Amino acid sequence: MDKFLLSVKNSESEALFWLCFSWAMEIFTSLEDPKALSELWIIEKLALHSSRIDPEYFCGGAFSILAAYWGARSDLLGGSSEKAREFYSRALEYNKNRSLIPHYVNMRYISIVKENASEFEDLAANISNFNAGSSDTALINEVIKKKAVSLFSKKDNFF
Repeated sequence: MDKFLLSVKNSESEALFWLCFSWAMEIFTSLEDPKALSELWIIEKLALHSSRIDPEYFCGGAFSILAAYWGARSDLLGGSSEKAREFYSRALEYNKNRSLIPHYVNMRYISIVKENASEFEDLAANISNFNAGSSDTALINEVIKKKAVSLFSKKDNFF
């Protein structure tokens, strides 16, 4: 993996990000699968490298992936709510209020794992009230709004 990452040129940063993003989505939707869990380390390496070569790409998307990576597991299972929150803050820094991705990651992976119902509710409200306007992230923001509504409807299962 290290050899591959060293071969990635800065001009290939977008491809690296989307490789990481799609692989992460596959894993994060299969966290009960031992094979998926065994590949988590790959996501961390890809996302860290992506964040180094182009931290601003896709509204700081690599930092949202890292927030999910650290937040999706309890501290006892190798996660770190502290690191998840650090990466969430970094994602917000680069996001500049353009994308709902970091907020959904916090709602889905950090608030639930930490059993923080009030934060979960606040994030759901903020996502619901977000005005996407005509930004380049408007479509994905609308998808995230629908996902947040669906996730919020299951609130009693989490808290």
